[in-house]
Amino acid sequence: MSRGIPTLLLATVMIGLFSLAPRTAQADITPLGQRGCASGTVVGGPNLVANGDFAVDGGFNSELPNRGRDVYPDDSGGGGYSIQTGPKNYGGGIVVGQPFPGDTQREVPATETYFYSNPNKGLDYTTPVYQGDGEVMLWSQQVQVSRGTTYNFFGYFDNLLVLEGTGVDPLIELRVDGVAAGPPVRVPKQPDSWMPIQFAFTTAPTGPDLTMVELAIYDLANDTFGDDFAMTQISLKQCVSGLGGALDARSGAPNGDGTYDITYTITLVNLGVDPLGLTNLQVTADLASTFAAAEGFAIIDLTSPTLTISPGFDGVANQQMLSGTDSLAPGTSATITLVVRVTPGTGPGGDGPFSLRIRVTAYAGTILVSDESTPGTNPDPDGSGDPREPDEDRPTVIDLTPDLNLPLLRR
Repeated sequence: MSRGIPTLLLATVMIGLFSLAPRTAQADITPLGQRGCASGTVVGGPNLVANGDFAVDGGFNSELPNRGRDVYPDDSGGGGYSIQTGPKNYGGGIVVGQPFPGDTQREVPATETYFYSNPNKGLDYTTPVYQGDGEVMLWSQQVQVSRGTTYNFFGYFDNLLVLEGTGVDPLIELRVDGVAAGPPVRVPKQPDSWMPIQFAFTTAPTGPDLTMVELAIYDLANDTFGDDFAMTQISLKQCVSGLGGALDARSGAPNGDGTYDITYTITLVNLGVDPLGLTNLQVTADLASTFAAAEGFAIIDLTSPTLTISPGFDGVANQQMLSGTDSLAPGTSATITLVVRVTPGTGPGGDGPFSLRIRVTAYAGTILVSDESTPGTNPDPDGSGDPREPDEDRPTVIDLTPDLNLPLLRR
């Protein structure tokens, strides 16, 4: 493009052109890495990205041409992008697309729609639509953010080429106001699954209360051969203190009247560092479902050293244990003891196993955070700082046995 024009003159002209273009006020950001929200914090609140699942047309910019919905953006047409809906099979099974199944850990729902990208660099066809230059901007959008706040910018990517050796893999780079998250992330063909790529950052503590950032997704490996992939559920959510819940159970010896007492210990932990802490703590337990096969059950005791118990809790009509007025400071924990007297039933499962999983909730500012309990007394047994990982959301299971004072924890 610059052949015959002195480099210095060209640079001067380009700088002058850019200086004349109107600019939107941008936020200063501090990158925090590609692992997402820091240990002890989780994403929460609404997604600030519009149309991140590509359910409707528009709402974003792309350097690729739009080939239309539900078409194969083939190389012979110059590549480009196409919004797809549902399962797809192109090229006799070489390109396979699947709907996104959802991600409960990051509170992202499933979706049938996704962006199919075929950047197609340097094609030598007669009328190519797009000629890449080693990188291509797939998607960008300006989003309003608050000052002094930490966010996680993330999306989900799937390599649509099935067989190894059928082309290059995409190299995805997330940028915020032109700042790259770090080295580009390769999206492999196998295992054939949706993978999250993320970029946490903090906005400047001073300046306007509300300002704008430009989010962008680049592919650095666009190539004539291969590099077909999908992306969806592009998201920007706030990082807030993580709330974790654990549930331990112990069964006592028979009471002599055919009943047994089960003692549940509930542990709540604020894993975060947000100075605002967590407020409006609540614990929900559905005892009616847990003991549906028993002849009956009754609550014998419900206490906590620091939390305010709801006197109306019965596990049936009222499943909320707390008054909802308590707070939990960063890095602190609280416990609740629940004793349930169970009369075994005569049918299948009448004496167990009984399965219970509680839900804990609180507010980080105005953002609701929650967790499903894991067995034991540690809500984050793998120490990752995120208690919402799928293998940490499991029920606590216990059998009524006259000679064994230990719970049976089923995986």
